[in-house]
Amino acid sequence: MSARSFFDTNVLVYADDKAAPAKQKRAVDLVAEYRRARTGVVSLQVLQEYLVTVTRKLGVDPSIARRKVELLAEFDVVAPEVPDILAAIDLHRLHGFSFWDRYGAAGRQTGWMRGAFLRR
Repeated sequence: MSARSFFDTNVLVYADDKAAPAKQKRAVDLVAEYRRARTGVVSLQVLQEYLVTVTRKLGVDPSIARRKVELLAEFDVVAPEVPDILAAIDLHRLHGFSFWDRYGAAGRQTGWMRGAFLRR
């Protein structure tokens, strides 16, 4: 697997969600697969959202969640800039698509993200 893929927060949260075992297994498998291949991509925002969600909603101990963020940061970590956000807004405004889906598309257009947008 050579294509880089951007991980949405939901995929990472499912990796810790024992209430949804099928989704949890799939998420764990995806994270492991992309980690081994060194083709996973996350943003700083995704890492922050992951930490807040798993500690507040799933009750993951903050020290464990912190360690998981360290491991997830071994993926390629991107930091979109204002032009990326503005491009996503324009795509949303002009074509009516979801902002978040267009955010991924804008990332591909401006170069900070390449490959698939993994969102489940």
